[in-house]
Amino acid sequence: MFEGSLQGSSDLCGKFPGGSEVPSNQQLDAIAYKPKPTYYAAKHAFRHIARGAQRIKADGSGLLVVAFKNPDGTIVIYGRNEGKSGDHAVTFAGNDALPPSMVPYVSASGSYDRRLDPVSVSDRNVSVTLPSDAVFTLVSE
Repeated sequence: MFEGSLQGSSDLCGKFPGGSEVPSNQQLDAIAYKPKPTYYAAKHAFRHIARGAQRIKADGSGLLVVAFKNPDGTIVIYGRNEGKSGDHAVTFAGNDALPPSMVPYVSASGSYDRRLDPVSVSDRNVSVTLPSDAVFTLVSE
């Protein structure tokens, strides 16, 4: 989830060859840590899906999606756009009460966890514009 570099080098094994030299706390503190894209992808789920959330039925047009209803009643859709950029629709099934709008959070290469303008939920559908290869979360307001 994080990558590290020491004195400008990401070859940490080369800095501590053979594993025989255990890095000191001071050396570990000198390592610069930077989140990888997988960190931001996981953050979408961990940040918005609460403990005790219940799955609800949803389907994404050209998207991989999973939807939840949190214990506080908020609805969360977590997904990935593996296809082309543009408008994509998510359709809810079942009888769950739906919010009037949802806030999209999007992570794509070089731009992570961006909050976009709220999108309306209409007739059990929500449409959101996504870049290709994006991880996203839609959260009810």
